Amino acid sequence: SLSERRQALKVAIQERDEALAAADVARREASALEAANAKLQARLVAAEEMLKAMAQGKKAAEEQQRQSAVKVEELESDLQSLSSQLTKLQHEWQNSRAKGEELKLALGTMQSEGALANERLQTTEKERETLRAERAELVARSQRQSEE
Repeated sequence: SLSERRQALKVAIQERDEALAAADVARREASALEAANAKLQARLVAAEEMLKAMAQGKKAAEEQQRQSAVKVEELESDLQSLSSQLTKLQHEWQNSRAKGEELKLALGTMQSEGALANERLQTTEKERETLRAERAELVARSQRQSEE
């Protein structure tokens, strides 16, 4: 019958429209899922790059720490060397100071001896002058006695 066919056709059209609407909803959901998937992929790539950057930063920090440790070792070695040089210089300074004291004492002794030698020289000069005067007097007496 024609009315049954019409009814069946209406039902088929309605089912087709519902199927089309469902397919449209499924397409929109699929598109939204694809967009969400693309965002997640982008976030995943960004996270991987961030992890790579963090790993490189960690490696750089480890290298810097290693270089700092080497520098600290070098500085400690330099400090130890300078400390031993300072100790050596302190000993040399103390020895020089003691030598200076010895030289100071020796100079004082030499000055005293020089002063004594000067006094002796002056005394000898006075004695010489006295002897010359006495000799001149004796020569003069001798000449007077020869003349008399």
